[in-house]
Amino acid sequence: MKRNDDVALLAPSVVLLAGATSLGLGGVTQSLSKHRGLGIEDPINMVGFILLAVGGWTFSATFLKRNRKDD
Repeated sequence: MKRNDDVALLAPSVVLLAGATSLGLGGVTQSLSKHRGLGIEDPINMVGFILLAVGGWTFSATFLKRNRKDD
């Protein structure tokens, strides 16, 4: 992965953006819902946290792999 490092870093960045968007939509769902307190936003927030964790882990792994000096 010499030339494709930037593209490989772009994919986890998109996953991180999707996770942040999902968390934002969970907040919007909570604030705009007619029936607050039903927990409708909980699955949305769970998906957001999972996407943030997976995106952060893959971004870190790709970044550390990219900065290895044995290329």
